[in-house]
Amino acid sequence: GKQALAAGALAQSATNTVALSVFVGLSSASVTLVSQAVGAREERRAALWLHHAVVVHCLAAVPLTLLLLFFGPLMRAVGEDGELSALAGKYAQLLLPGLWGWALLWALQPWLQCHGVVRVQTPTAGLTA
Repeated sequence: GKQALAAGALAQSATNTVALSVFVGLSSASVTLVSQAVGAREERRAALWLHHAVVVHCLAAVPLTLLLLFFGPLMRAVGEDGELSALAGKYAQLLLPGLWGWALLWALQPWLQCHGVVRVQTPTAGLTA
């Protein structure tokens, strides 16, 4: 009913806002570094930046994972209704696989764009949504 819809919206909007902000921010740094390496025809350096991006995005996903695991209690701590918080917490935990998919997608995106591989991003984005 209404409570489940509100819980899903709460968990989804919080996850989208926090995780997307972190991953897009990290990815924007990678865009510059990878494009400079590719432009200089330094493929090894571009691959190294890709490796670093994957590691950093995965490291950033760890605290975001904790946020989703404890989303229900966090919502209760800030004064949300108990039932709403519990439902939002359960829904947030269902978002965990997508969070890690997002981490990898945003790490790979700059490298793929710099190499002209853009069509693969659409189905990948669909899988992680």
